[in-house]
Amino acid sequence: MNNAIKKLAALAAVCAMSCSALSALAVSAAEITLGDINGDGDINVTDISICAAHVKSIRNIADDRLAAADVNKDDDVNVTDLNLIAAHVKGIRNIPEADKQEPDEDGDFGQAAFTKAMGLGWNLGNTYEAVKSNGKEYTDVDGQGVKYSSGETVYEVTPDPTAWGNIPMNADLAKQIKELGFSSVRMPVGWLDNIGEGPDYKIKDEWMSQIKEAVDYMVAEDLYVIVNMHSDGYHTIAGGWLYCDAPEEQQEVIRAKYAAVWTQIAETFKDYDEHVIFESMNEEFARKRSAEYRNFTNDENDSNWGDPDAESYENINKYNQIFVDSIRAVGGENSTRWLLVPGWNTNIEYTEGDYGFRIPTDEGCTAESNRIAISVHYYDPYNFVLNEDTRVTQWGPEFTNKAKVDTTGAVNALKKQMARLKTFTDAGYPVIIGEFSPTDKTYADPDNTEFRRVWCENVVKYAKENGAIPVYWDNGAKGKGGCRLFNRRTGAVDYPTILEGMLRAINTEGDYEIPKVVPYEEEVEDPDAPAEIVTATARLGFADTDWDPMTNIGADENEGIPSVDTTLVSGANELVFSGFSGKTPEGATVFVIDIIDAADKLKDLKISDVKVFVDGTEIAVDQSKLAMGDLEGKNNYRIEIYNAYGNTKNASPIDVSKIKAANELKVTFNAESKHLAAAE
Repeated sequence: MNNAIKKLAALAAVCAMSCSALSALAVSAAEITLGDINGDGDINVTDISICAAHVKSIRNIADDRLAAADVNKDDDVNVTDLNLIAAHVKGIRNIPEADKQEPDEDGDFGQAAFTKAMGLGWNLGNTYEAVKSNGKEYTDVDGQGVKYSSGETVYEVTPDPTAWGNIPMNADLAKQIKELGFSSVRMPVGWLDNIGEGPDYKIKDEWMSQIKEAVDYMVAEDLYVIVNMHSDGYHTIAGGWLYCDAPEEQQEVIRAKYAAVWTQIAETFKDYDEHVIFESMNEEFARKRSAEYRNFTNDENDSNWGDPDAESYENINKYNQIFVDSIRAVGGENSTRWLLVPGWNTNIEYTEGDYGFRIPTDEGCTAESNRIAISVHYYDPYNFVLNEDTRVTQWGPEFTNKAKVDTTGAVNALKKQMARLKTFTDAGYPVIIGEFSPTDKTYADPDNTEFRRVWCENVVKYAKENGAIPVYWDNGAKGKGGCRLFNRRTGAVDYPTILEGMLRAINTEGDYEIPKVVPYEEEVEDPDAPAEIVTATARLGFADTDWDPMTNIGADENEGIPSVDTTLVSGANELVFSGFSGKTPEGATVFVIDIIDAADKLKDLKISDVKVFVDGTEIAVDQSKLAMGDLEGKNNYRIEIYNAYGNTKNASPIDVSKIKAANELKVTFNAESKHLAAAE
C-alpha cells in the first residue's frame, strides 16, 4: 500500500496538463462523497489512481463521477484535487466536505473572495531563501574578486532550506500551520545559482522539485501559497542579479533572464488552481547612484532604500510588466491566477505616493475581473519593530516603563499607514502586507510580549478594515533577532497571546476594542518548598576572528565542531578548550559560556569570579562589564565574555587580542544556586 501511494504521488509530480472544464452534472451533492471517485464507499489508493489517470489524460473519469473527483469544488479536476485525495489517503489531512472558498456573487474569484480566502497569512521565512557558500569565489562586474572589510574572500552563495537553522516544509508542518488558524503562506524563494546560463536560463530540476514539493504539502492542507523571487535582488547576496540600478547594458540580460525564470515557474504550476499565487520580487531597491556601480556590497550605507530614483523605479515597473506578461503567456490556470507586484522596497509610502510606481497592464488575463494585487511590507516604528537594541521594548500609550517606549509612531501613525492602502483596495486591487512582525525582545523586558501582541493585533485589525491581507513574517528564530510564533519542529506555540490577538482581529466582524496590555507577573517561588535539583550543562562557546578554530555555541550541535561541556555545580566550575587542530586562535569573535536550556530553572543563579587563562597565563577580566542572563531569549543563561554581535561588542570585559593560545584556553567561574548540586 505504501509503495503504491509513493508511486502515485510521483505520478502526480509530473502531471502538467490541464483538464477540461466539468460538464453540468445531474448528480446531486447528496449522492456523492468527495474523493470516492469509483463510488465504492471508500477513499483509497484506487481513487488516487483514477484521478491521476484523468489529470494526465490517460483515461477520463466518467461524467457522472466528476463531481466526486472535484474535491475543492472549483469546477475542474486537476493536480490540486489529486494532492487533496492523496493527502486524505496518507492520513495527512481529511478531505473537507465544504471547505472550498465561495466565489463572489457573480461566480468570479475576484477581490472580495480572494481577500476572504487568504485570511491571516504566515511567512515560511528564512527557509527556501536561506543561503550558504557554494565554495566559488565571487567575481563582480569588473571581473575582480571581492573581499569583506575584514579581508576575507567573498564566496558565491546557493539556496539551502536548512542553511539558517530551519527545516524544509513537510506534511506535519503544513498541517500545523493550518491548525493554528492561518489560511495562507508566503513562501520566499531564492533562485540564484539554480538558474543556468543564457539564453535558456534553465532552473535546476532538483531545486524546482523541492519548491513544488513544498507547495504540494501546503496546497494539500487547503492553504493558499505565495511563491516569490526573494533574495535574487539583494546587493548583499553574492550571486544576486535582479538589480534595478544596474547599468542599461546589464538590463537587457536581466530582463531576458527574469522572463525565462518566471516562464519556467509558471509552467511548473500551470495546472494549479487559485491556491497558488505568484509574487514578482521582494524589497527591490537601488544602491546610491553617487557610488561606482557594483553588483555586490556588504556596506549598508550604500543602500538607497529610502530615496527612490526615477531610473531604478522605472526598471522595477518594467520587471513587474515582464512578470505579468510571462506568466499569462504560459496559459492554463495562469490565465486567471492572482499575481502580486511591489513598488520601491515594498514600502507603503513609496508605493502609494507619487514616487513612480505603475500597476502593470494585464491583457493576458481571462478572468472576469482584475487579478493583480499590490505587495507592501510594514515595519514601523523602527526602534520597536526592527532595531534589536533593547532600549526600546514597548509601544503605544499603555507602556509600563516610559523609558522603554518608542515615541516615534503609535496607533494613529499605524492607522494612517493602513488607510493609505485604500487607494488600491477601493480601486479593485487587493493589497497583501507580505511582511510584518516585531523582533523578540522578551529576554530584555518580560512585558515585550504583550506590546508585540498589541502591535500585531493593531496591524491585522486595521489591515482588514482597509481591505488588506496581513501575512506575519516568521524567521523561525526565538530570542534576539527572532520573531517566530511557534517551533516548526515540535509545533509548540511560543507566544500564544500574539497568535490569539491576530486571529481575534482577522475573525472579528465589525469594530471591537483591542484588549489592553496585561503586565507580566513573575511567578513567586515558595521559599519553604524543597529545592528541586537541576542538572544543567555549561558549554564554552568560542570562535576566533575567522571562525576557525571554534566550538559549538549555545545549544546548536554542528557535525565536526567540538563541544566543550561540563556539568554545572554550585561552587567552582572549569571549562577547557584545547582542540585547536594545529591552528592557533587569533583573537575572538565569540567567547561565551552558555548554561543550556536552564534559565527558567535557575532563576536564583549567581555567577562570580570569572577568570580566563591562555596557555596557563591569566588574562584580566573586568567583572563589571560581563553580560549575563538569558541574553538571546533561548532559555540559555549566558556569561558573555566577548561577543562581536552582542552586548559586549563596544565594552569588552577582556582584551581579545591576547587570546593567542597555542595549547589551551581555559575559563573558570563560581556558580551559586539552591537548585544545583554542590561541587565535590
